Amino acid sequence: MSYNEIRNQVASLVSLFNGFMSWKGGKMRRWKSEKTCSLILGFALLSSILPVNAQEEACLNLWLSDSEVALCEDGIEEFQELYPEVELEITTYLGDDRNEEIQRMHTRLMAGEGPDLLLFTSFGGEDVYKLMKAQVFAPLDEWMEKDDNWNREEYVENVLDAGVFGGTQYVMPLRYQLPTILTTKGRLEELGKTKEELNSTLSILEEMAAIKESGKRVFASGGFVYILYLGDPLVDYEAEGIGIDRELLERAATAYSKVFDEANTIMDVDSFLSGYGRELAAGNAFFYLPPSIDETIGNAMGAAASDIPVLLPLYTEDGLTTAEVNFYGGIRANSENKENAWNLLRCLMGEASQTKMIEESGNLPVSKAALEATFAEKEEQMAIYTEGSETGELPEGFMEEFQSLAEHPGRSLFISSVCMSDFYNTMTPFYQGQKSFDDCYTEFENFVKIYTSE
Repeated sequence: MSYNEIRNQVASLVSLFNGFMSWKGGKMRRWKSEKTCSLILGFALLSSILPVNAQEEACLNLWLSDSEVALCEDGIEEFQELYPEVELEITTYLGDDRNEEIQRMHTRLMAGEGPDLLLFTSFGGEDVYKLMKAQVFAPLDEWMEKDDNWNREEYVENVLDAGVFGGTQYVMPLRYQLPTILTTKGRLEELGKTKEELNSTLSILEEMAAIKESGKRVFASGGFVYILYLGDPLVDYEAEGIGIDRELLERAATAYSKVFDEANTIMDVDSFLSGYGRELAAGNAFFYLPPSIDETIGNAMGAAASDIPVLLPLYTEDGLTTAEVNFYGGIRANSENKENAWNLLRCLMGEASQTKMIEESGNLPVSKAALEATFAEKEEQMAIYTEGSETGELPEGFMEEFQSLAEHPGRSLFISSVCMSDFYNTMTPFYQGQKSFDDCYTEFENFVKIYTSE
């Protein structure tokens, strides 16, 4: 119930009691009159307290990238229809200044300042784990528990867990990706390998190294952040140290060093939506890691023009796939407007809002219903998008496998700045043959101990 509604009801009750007193007149004994006056006084006191809440509810401040406003508009409109008494103030930042803006906002958050609700795009420029550890976001568990309109079962299994730290849900994932390598039946036959043999990120990495050493091209397009998909998370923020097994990391880093010079190169293709798939089918590269659902399906159709596309999930050593959360929301811990912030966050997680949110982003929605609807129309959409390009029909079961992988990730995580820049920069001398693995590992280990304890 809104503040205005509560205030009006209080006023009505006070008026009712006043009328009742006038009607009874002298028939009321003094003690009843005193009790009635006390009751009226209680309502008056409640009325005097409510303006504090009114100030809290008067204006809700939302912070997000200007590029995300249009994608979130359905959820914002739903919130404004449900809570018309709440003024919504939206503060945006420019994509060109994204990293600087986020760092400034991090500083404000650590100081207990900032908007009520923050929506972050997470591509490795920030560290949400450090923010959660510092408890700059309010716990969401109490709102999830008492909100009758909220049901965790309506969302993709395991994805929401990325926002849990120390057993508490501090942030809410809103979109994700499930990185899956695309290859073809012809390329696997050329390698003399089956899909079942390339059943982990480490096995794929070591096969990549062997391909490179044979003088052939590995990647149709680079950008393979292997550290995300190996095993345990790279950093253990609670233990304040490296989280992943050292031997596993050394094997993976050694294999990656063989393809390092190629890992961030991109082939020149006629269409990013289907051209990489045709390069795979032609034997000009062996693997492609699509950055979106559209590019996975489109390039699979490109490969299908002359070969059979094959999906290679990036399993950890424990057999888990990894959902990368790239958009999430958090409520500032000391916000005085948490309830409205939660209500807006819940609206952004509704099916209609989630469907709109991922229409142009190429990401996957956390809503199960929205995800199902997305896959129902994507293959038909990609046929339109790739019209005029050489494509073929996807093999039977391909879309069903892709959808099943998307719907059932084994775990979820955020791409932190530690993985995207600190680890990469520290290990680069090893990849380039300038330092030993031990030296680089020790340097990174010392960095992590200081970084996680700050």
